[in-house]
Amino acid sequence: MVILLIPNLGCDHRCVYCFEEKKPARTIVNVEAMKDALKKLEENPRLKGSYIGLHGGEATLTRREDLEELIEFASQYSKSIGLQTHGATMDNQLLDLLCKYNMHVGVSIDGPEELNILRGPDPKDRIVTEKYTTKVHENIKLLCDTGINVGVISVLHDANVGTDSRLEKFEDWLVKLRDWGVSSFRTNLLFAISEVSKPYELSIEKAIGAWISLYEFRKLYQLEINPFMEMIQNLKGNKVAPCVYGQCDIFATPTISILPDGSVGNCDRTFGPNYYLRSSCRSHPGRYRALQLDQCKDCRYWHVCHGGCPMEGVGGDWRNKTRWCTVIYNLYAWIEKDLTGTFTEVNLGAR
Repeated sequence: MVILLIPNLGCDHRCVYCFEEKKPARTIVNVEAMKDALKKLEENPRLKGSYIGLHGGEATLTRREDLEELIEFASQYSKSIGLQTHGATMDNQLLDLLCKYNMHVGVSIDGPEELNILRGPDPKDRIVTEKYTTKVHENIKLLCDTGINVGVISVLHDANVGTDSRLEKFEDWLVKLRDWGVSSFRTNLLFAISEVSKPYELSIEKAIGAWISLYEFRKLYQLEINPFMEMIQNLKGNKVAPCVYGQCDIFATPTISILPDGSVGNCDRTFGPNYYLRSSCRSHPGRYRALQLDQCKDCRYWHVCHGGCPMEGVGGDWRNKTRWCTVIYNLYAWIEKDLTGTFTEVNLGAR
């Protein structure tokens, strides 16, 4: 399980494809209420020892004193604490916190300057966006040089991998970051939820091409890139990961959020349609039985996909299988062929 501490639902950036509702940059936080909520969750044996992460919005906009109080309290329950950030807000006080509690930092960025054009405080302003991207790269380098464990999450879209030349630049950038000391990468496909972001969503064909190219590139340069590493383990019969393949119930997601007022909510992916509050009922979601009998009937990769993330359902309907069904199927088929050329461990049986 994953527990997200979200001391700030707001963000000072206006990324074109953001799925969260725009809010003021800073949210009023009740630190004591958040600590009480975490304590109660940790009293549940099923949740004890969960990974705890600081998330948002943008968590680094929170007062440093409040951040430290939350991190110090969380460190009593978990040896693994992380921070997810846009990477533009960094200072000595925050660096000291990250080092003191041996935290992992995930930075969201979509490529070098010419590819990272959909993110930042004002993507419409080219100069502002270039300065912001330069600053994020400087901070990534600083974090790595300081000895902090850094991972990078990139959203794949037409502006960064939509052509062969862009994809090549993106791949070269991954190697550059690896050489700086970035330990892992995750690539998520842009799922457009607005008319503004729709032109940047990759076509099915481009998405398949980009993911397969990155899968092969990963092997050449020994890069830790997900979801590929996770999909390999899924095919080998290990516990299915990430959560998007794990039959997530959107009203009681495996990721739990503690909001600024101390209330307990769902995975942050559900925040877009305002699914904040969490059901206390644990049951097997009917979505997956319905998919198995209909949209996903007889699918070879049902047991390692389960229809994908409900928040990416066809037509924006969480009951449908993922918009990226064809992409996921083709990647699993590619990986299976690759593995069976080397291993005999592929396991597609029921779990």
